[in-house]
Amino acid sequence: MTDYIAVNRKGDRVECYGEVEENSNFEVICEDECNDWVCMGIDGATTWREVAKHITLETYDVVEICAI
Repeated sequence: MTDYIAVNRKGDRVECYGEVEENSNFEVICEDECNDWVCMGIDGATTWREVAKHITLETYDVVEICAI
């Protein structure tokens, strides 16, 4: 079940999964799998909205973000 829905810079849906905690890292899945990456924490981010905003500014074709 999706925990949060964001929108990427292309206007496409970004599904977010898991629970955001202070020490969370995030697996970032992109339309082009060559662009996939792991975000090693985001200072001060405590909600999916904050996480998605940061990550979608960094990467154009994000389709999914998972807290790990």
